[in-house]
Amino acid sequence: FENGDMVSRVQNLVQFLAECPHNLMTCEVFVKTIVELKNALCDSGAPLELEIYGPETDGITINGSTESLNLNLLNAIHAGSGKEKGPYMVRAKYRHPDANGKATQIVAGKAIVFDAGGNNAKLGAAGDMQGDMGGGASVAAQMAWLSQQNVIGNIDFVWAVASNKTSGDARVMEDIREHA
Repeated sequence: FENGDMVSRVQNLVQFLAECPHNLMTCEVFVKTIVELKNALCDSGAPLELEIYGPETDGITINGSTESLNLNLLNAIHAGSGKEKGPYMVRAKYRHPDANGKATQIVAGKAIVFDAGGNNAKLGAAGDMQGDMGGGASVAAQMAWLSQQNVIGNIDFVWAVASNKTSGDARVMEDIREHA
């Protein structure tokens, strides 16, 4: 019964993150949701630490900027999003006490909370532009599931969080970008 309850909670989390409309699920709200999830998991004993890089945000400890990490591509994706806070790079480090010396596994997903599709690259999908949240949603679900299962291992859960809107500041596909 407890296992089924956890499965349904994880499925609901994925659905909420992946399908929440963009005006409600901004980059900042996504990151705050990850912080709340991490805190809830830690309250139940999960060995998690969080690192967040991005703009200063109320109620969130920021470790630095995405510029300090040379995340030029992530910054370029978010450049057309105007005053919306972002982008963010988030890493949750799960370190089980019995996993000393084990290699660290990485689970990564993009959390593009809205994707305008560049130069109309996504014809036919115009009504569903928050679909790029699926990767970020699945990483959050895996963090919840594996933490609750008390997996013996070292795992980094990583999210690249941005909004890809078009404006006069947006980057175009022909631009050359360097990424560290």
